Amino acid sequence: MKSRIMCNCLVCGRQVLLVVVIMALQFSFWGCTHLGGMPKHKVRPTFVRVEGISRVFVEGEIVRMSTGQVVTFEEMMAELRSVRIVYVGETHVNSSHHDIQLKVLEALFKNDQPIHVGMEMFGRSYQAVLDRWSSGGYTEETFLKKVEWEERWSFDFDLYRAILLFVRENHIPLTPLNVPIEIVRKVATRGIESLSENERAQIAEDIDLSDDMHRAFLQRQYAGHDTDDLHGFEYFHEAQSVWDDSMAESVAKIVKTDQDDSQIVVFAGNGHIEKFGIPERVQRRVTSTYLTLMPASVGSALKQNAADYVWVTKLQKMHRHPLIGIKIKPVADSASLLIEGVLPESPAESAGIKKGDILLAIDGAAVSSVSDIHRAMLDAKSRGSHLFQIKRGEETLELEVTPKNRREGE
Repeated sequence: MKSRIMCNCLVCGRQVLLVVVIMALQFSFWGCTHLGGMPKHKVRPTFVRVEGISRVFVEGEIVRMSTGQVVTFEEMMAELRSVRIVYVGETHVNSSHHDIQLKVLEALFKNDQPIHVGMEMFGRSYQAVLDRWSSGGYTEETFLKKVEWEERWSFDFDLYRAILLFVRENHIPLTPLNVPIEIVRKVATRGIESLSENERAQIAEDIDLSDDMHRAFLQRQYAGHDTDDLHGFEYFHEAQSVWDDSMAESVAKIVKTDQDDSQIVVFAGNGHIEKFGIPERVQRRVTSTYLTLMPASVGSALKQNAADYVWVTKLQKMHRHPLIGIKIKPVADSASLLIEGVLPESPAESAGIKKGDILLAIDGAAVSSVSDIHRAMLDAKSRGSHLFQIKRGEETLELEVTPKNRREGE
């Protein structure tokens, strides 16, 4: 079985198949022991190994990668405060990585210098929505619909909620860095030359395909893909470069146009904050001081130049919505959802939901998107069950559904 390590490879075709399942990639760490006919054993990793450094690093340690020394949070922050751009990475589904991002943001905010946040999670076209959110406008529900969170990003909003609330509460300027994922996927399957004039205008003007370190990094990642959606490494290389250069262009624009000389904090996947990802592509556009911080789960093996700092975290814990077991799609010209499929032996099947049903409401609240369903599931643990209003032919039914809370790694 191949372990998919990169959570930032959305060109593989990430999608929401079940309304309560976020499709996310996870680390797989397995040890096999064959002593005296003993069966295989699952081994939980306890440390991070860095190529070229003899010692290993355990959960909670912060490593200055240039020296291999363990430093305190304040020692790291003293250095982070001295640069214009701070890149903080993440494995998208690891909640401890988002806790680190928030802690760094809070510490930088206490400094006298203004803060400006840039995030991979939003496309450039949503700048006006993010401006209104930062100024205190929009309810959370409206915000998620306006940015099409479930359709465009789909990872559990709970992972990002504290960061975005801190941004709103403190009126921190927030800039979207990304480009439409469908464009990246098109490049991954057909190349940059396949883009229309309108699509080409939505990505970076200059795309650099000449970085040998980036190319070698992507070759290692490409070797782990077994999807039919990628037709050749060259297109894959182009897609990732389009992605990184477009986000770099967005960061460079902040540097050039920010009148307050704010310190810029960038949140993006770990693969994007490697120096050949966003950081050096920004430097080719505008010269600015920067440092990178990479949260890394125990079990990771890193190169010493992966980041300026590495913060070792616990093994990734999947953060998932409770399981219902339905596949849905919006009904055209209607505030409702068509149930395209029902998983066998799922809570939905047990409740009597059938393929072809129309989902109208949950607990009396109308639903017209995956986001609506996820919000209804937030209190599933305490509530236990939910009342689904279903239209079946000319009949309207109310069916009680008891979601199944997913276990770690399930």
